Order: sequence, then C-alpha cells, then structure tokens
Amino acid sequence: YEGLVVVVVGCVVVVVSSGIVVEVVEGIVVVVVVDVVVVVVEVVSVTIALIASSQVDQF
Repeated sequence: YEGLVVVVVGCVVVVVSSGIVVEVVEGIVVVVVVDVVVVVVEVVSVTIALIASSQVDQF
C-alpha cells in the first residue's frame, strides 16, 4: 500500500501548493501551467507506484 499512499499524498501536496500559487498569482497562464504540472506529477507518481509494486511482487 506504500505506493498508493505516496500517490495520494503527492496529489494532495500538489493540489494544495497549486491552490496557493493560483491564489497568489491570478492568471490563466499560471492556472494552465499548474494544471500541466499536476498532471505530470500524478503520472510520474502512478508510474513510480506501479514500478514499486511490480518489484515487490517479484520478491
């Protein structure tokens, strides 16, 4: 379950930080950039979690 926890925590941190960024700097460009970053971070987190879980299954 460690992988899932990492993904959830990562998403929460990204959402919170992105919310702060959007509030501090208002603008469509910033929102778009933040959204892209969120998607990238989520994809990377899920990928890492899948790799970690597959490695655990091998042992």
